[in-house]
Formats: sequence, structure tokens, C-alpha cells
Amino acid sequence: MVKLVEITWENFWDTVNIKLNEQQQVYVPSVAIFLSQGYVNLKLGYPAACLGITLNGKIIGFTKIVFMPAKTEPHFFLEDSYFIDAFIIDSNYQSKGHGSMAFEEVIKYIRTAPFGTVKSIKLACHKQNDQAKYLYEKYEFMPTKLIYPNNNMLEIYEKK
Repeated sequence: MVKLVEITWENFWDTVNIKLNEQQQVYVPSVAIFLSQGYVNLKLGYPAACLGITLNGKIIGFTKIVFMPAKTEPHFFLEDSYFIDAFIIDSNYQSKGHGSMAFEEVIKYIRTAPFGTVKSIKLACHKQNDQAKYLYEKYEFMPTKLIYPNNNMLEIYEKK
């Protein structure tokens, strides 16, 4: 069973040591970078959740979800949104259906409105990351005309 869990000292190193396959490393920063960004988000007052993804109690992935108030840096979205800033499944657990199950759990978590209600969920995806685009489009995330600030290779996807 796939679950989202809080990151604790007990699972911290397993979470930080999540590895992507070589192809994906070009598109996605490490979990350590996302955890550092989560700290900055909190210091700036943006509610964020950094969560481990487990399969039968073993860490297999990581997600970072940020509540982005309307018209705030760095995206300046026109409406309050949840932004899935990271979704990573360890390379040993990819292509086995675990990513789909985990992504469903992420959507369910956001639908509980942990930081407030919104009309849309957004995420960024590298234009050449076909594996991620396939997953996101499977869950009805559609590319917008927005580009990630300071990186024109990242497109913003949205689900209403």
C-alpha cells in the first residue's frame, strides 16, 4: 500500500537518498535541494508540505507541495493554487505502477485543503521529460502557456 508520510529523523536519510535514473537527473533536482527549498518556503511564509512516499512502510519517493497565494513570487499565478513542486519516485520503484498510486495520494492530500481551498493545482514539468508528462496528463493536468521563472524548459501544467 502506498502512503504519504511526514519526514522524520527515522526516515530522513532514506528520503534524502532517493535516486532517479540517469535520464531524469537532468530534469529534476535532488531531494536534498527540494528539502532546502521547503525550508526557505516556510521562512518566507508559504505553507509547504515535504512528504515521504512509502510502499508497505518503505520510503520509495518524495513530494513537495506548496500553497501559492495569488500574485506572489515566484510564479505570480492569478489565483490561489497548490503547486506540486516535487514528485520523485526512486528509480528502483519506477515503471511498476507505484508512481501512479503515489500521485493519486498526492492529489487526495491536496483535495483535503491542508492550507486552504483553491480552484486549481499546478506543477512544473521539463519539456523533454516524457515519462513525467505521460503521468501528469493521465491525471488530467494540461500544459498552460506559462513557463517556469528563470527556466524556459519547464512548462507549468494545471488541473482544475
